Amino acid sequence: MISEWTSHLKEEEKERFRDTVRNSRHVLERLEQMLDGLESGIDRMELDPRIYDTPNWEMRIAHDNGFKQCLRKIKLIIDLDQGEKK
Repeated sequence: MISEWTSHLKEEEKERFRDTVRNSRHVLERLEQMLDGLESGIDRMELDPRIYDTPNWEMRIAHDNGFKQCLRKIKLIIDLDQGEKK
């Protein structure tokens, strides 16, 4: 679990909050599956050559790349098994 989960808490509150987050593992795993689905959908659209028929397709690809970056960041935050990474 990354330290951002508890950075807003006083030291004595951190362990209780960590337990609460760990007890939410099934919900976070489901959320990760949902995010994976969104990312897969974007990947499929990127591989479709019809994307280039769209005016300003470069902007669409840039937008999709930013969205994928956001999805990946969220998945890193909810990954409780990753330990302390910086």
